[in-house]
Amino acid sequence: MAYKIVMPYIGGILTDNNYKIGKQRKRTHPMVRMWMNELAEKVREQNIPKANFYEVGLFGHYYDERRPDNTNLFKVLADALKAEDALDVDDKWFRLSDKGYELGYFEQELITERQTYDELEQAEQQAAAQDKQLAQAVELMKAGKVNLQGETPT
Repeated sequence: MAYKIVMPYIGGILTDNNYKIGKQRKRTHPMVRMWMNELAEKVREQNIPKANFYEVGLFGHYYDERRPDNTNLFKVLADALKAEDALDVDDKWFRLSDKGYELGYFEQELITERQTYDELEQAEQQAAAQDKQLAQAVELMKAGKVNLQGETPT
């Protein structure tokens, strides 16, 4: 099952280059910390089951071409998700993927989708079984044992 969360895009402050402030001791910008806490709260509300591995996709709705590169947002996203009160899993167990973006939106948003590894593995197994059945059907048709309607020719 996929879990979808929509968050506001609060600007370039979320990018990997800008969310930490300070010269000697880097700390997370307060605005970014609030955004990360809001994301963690939304994750908690969805009761996403614990898993060893997560697929996390990011899709953006932006005003125009002056938009961030979604991959620059992954560090902030991963830091928010790995918090104890969110998924409580180290970000090395995430597969982050850029799902693209659309332009022309008045309200800029980031849409994250998560799937657990178990669900992904199950979907891959189902797809492999369907591919195998299709290959068997094609072989039977090539051999003349079955026609397109699934009937045995006489």
